[in-house]
Amino acid sequence: MSTRLLNQSPPYLWEPTEEQIQASHIQAFAKFCGQSLFPYDRFHRWSISHIGDFWSHV
Repeated sequence: MSTRLLNQSPPYLWEPTEEQIQASHIQAFAKFCGQSLFPYDRFHRWSISHIGDFWSHV
């Protein structure tokens, strides 16, 4: 038995359309905070490194 590692990520089961993203609550929240939702890891990093700002917006 051998193990083969894939260099690529598996395909997503589902991805929202651009229209769904624009209509989402998280997109509205990111705009309200003056942040960009994408790339998402940057938005997440902002939310945990500026905790006071994040929670004041919540």
